[in-house]
Amino acid sequence: MTCPRLVHPHIVQQVLNELEKVCVENIETKSVFRTRFFTVKLRVARDARRTLEFVPGKNLRQLYK
Repeated sequence: MTCPRLVHPHIVQQVLNELEKVCVENIETKSVFRTRFFTVKLRVARDARRTLEFVPGKNLRQLYK
């Protein structure tokens, strides 16, 4: 059996930080951020409260059927 290639935690953290930046930019401009695994939607209520809704994407729905 071969050992899987490991990614340094610092690199993983950089990727997650960049993903977070892209997510925030998309939510601010389009009120939605979509990936294959999840969707984040920004909802504004009547009393000016904001809520985030996390919805499983197509791939996650297929995994849990």
